Amino acid sequence: MPPSPPHEKTLWIDLDGTLLNAHTFALNIHFIFEMTRALRPLTGSWWSALRTLGSVTHSLFDLTPTDVPLLTRAKQVYQARTGRSANELVAATEEVFTKLRRHFYPAPGAQEFILWASQRASLVLATNPMWSRNIIELRLRWAGIDPGLFFEISTAETYRHRKPQLEYYQEILDRTHGQPRRCFHIGNEWKQDGTATRLGVPVFIVNASPRVRSVRDLPAGSGSGTFEDLKQVLEKWLKTSP
Repeated sequence: MPPSPPHEKTLWIDLDGTLLNAHTFALNIHFIFEMTRALRPLTGSWWSALRTLGSVTHSLFDLTPTDVPLLTRAKQVYQARTGRSANELVAATEEVFTKLRRHFYPAPGAQEFILWASQRASLVLATNPMWSRNIIELRLRWAGIDPGLFFEISTAETYRHRKPQLEYYQEILDRTHGQPRRCFHIGNEWKQDGTATRLGVPVFIVNASPRVRSVRDLPAGSGSGTFEDLKQVLEKWLKTSP
C-alpha cells in the first residue's frame, strides 16, 4: 500500500502523450520486431514467438473483469502457451525497452510543470498500467522526470484494470485513500482519461486536438489547453476548500 500523500490535494498525471511523447509508428514496428526476436529462442520459431506476443498483448488489452493484476494475467497466458517460466517474459520485455530510447522524447513543458506541481500537490502517475514498474520508471527518466516525485504509480504488477475502465480510476482512489473532490486528473486523450469524471474527478486534457477543444459539454471543472493553461486552472482549484 502506498504511503499517505503529503498534501491535501492530489494530481493524477498520465505519462504517454502527456509527459512523454513518441514516434508511435516507428516505435510499434521496432517493439514488435525486438520482442519477436527475443521470444524466438524461447518459443522455438519466429511464427510461434509472434503468436505468443499477440496472445500476451491481447490479455493486457482485454477489458474483461479480472481479480488478478494485469501482469499476472499476461504471465499466465505466456506460461500456458509456452510451458516456460513467465519471469523470462518480463526480463525479455524490460531488455527490449532499453533498445527503444530513440523513439521517445519529453513533452514540451512537462518537466517544468511536474516540478511546479510537486511543490503544491501530491502526485500520482496515472499511466495506463500495461508495463512493469521498471519500464515505467525508465520512461519517466527519458522524460527527464524523477520517479521519486510520485507517491503512487499505477503498474502492471499491482493494478487489475486499465484505461478507460471506470474500475481503474476507482483503484487509484482505493489505493491512495483518495476522495474525488481532492483529486484532479491530467491526461492527453479524452477517450482514455475522461472516464475519471464519472467518479467526480475533474479532468484536464493537455495539448488537446481541435476536436477535443471544441467539446462544449465538458463536466464542470474540466478543460483542455497547454501546461500554462493548466497551471492557471490548478491555481484556482488548489485554493478551493478540500
